[in-house]
Amino acid sequence: MVVESEVSLLLTHSSTRSSLPETTARVVLLDRENEALSKSPATNILLSNDPNHLAYLIYTSGSTGKPKGVMIPRARWSISSCPWPKPLGWRPPTRSWR
Repeated sequence: MVVESEVSLLLTHSSTRSSLPETTARVVLLDRENEALSKSPATNILLSNDPNHLAYLIYTSGSTGKPKGVMIPRARWSISSCPWPKPLGWRPPTRSWR
């Protein structure tokens, strides 16, 4: 998946690096970047709420057995598909965010 997705940045841990394929992506070993990361701002970054922007990417083999990526835009992502709020008694809206 790393190769097929052509990632430009790969965040991982030194203990898992050897299990990943060779890549042309910049590899950042988070456990070795503690000092640099601790100097980063603790504030959240500003994000766009554009409904056409990517919400998440999933990989599926489907019927072919070969992994392929499926890109889900924000407009198609529904909060009702999230399992975490339900145990807290939160009721999801009946529509997707648009």
